[in-house]
Amino acid sequence: MLGFGRVMVVIAVVVLAASCAKQDHVGEPPPKDGPVLSVSEALDPKQFGRTITVSGQIHQVCQDEGCWMSITDGTSYLRVTFKDEAFYVPTTLSGPVVVRGVVNESVVEQDVAQAIGGSIGLSDEAIAAIEGDQRIAMMVATGVRMSAE
Repeated sequence: MLGFGRVMVVIAVVVLAASCAKQDHVGEPPPKDGPVLSVSEALDPKQFGRTITVSGQIHQVCQDEGCWMSITDGTSYLRVTFKDEAFYVPTTLSGPVVVRGVVNESVVEQDVAQAIGGSIGLSDEAIAAIEGDQRIAMMVATGVRMSAE
């Protein structure tokens, strides 16, 4: 029979091992079956307002706390925030991801458009040329799977 102290040590080791296991998602895990769109397909206005699943490569992640990221398919870029700020992604996140959420087009003020321009693939010249309010498509995600596999 194990003593109380030994039982507590065993429990602590099990809890520590479980907490060190690599988590493959944050938020609600995106489904592994069903249609998965590219970033370019997700930016089609026909997709706006619908819950969709999108696959892409990490382009940028908020370095303050992981409160947003942008993904790309090599052609287009999509800025992603997280529903109700209920979760964040690791600031070191890179590689393929699958996100689930809703893309909508928002009108943002000039200074906001300039601030987020780099995250949506705009060059420095294009950012400098922004004048006035801009319409930018962005996703609010309910979950992120950190591997596109």
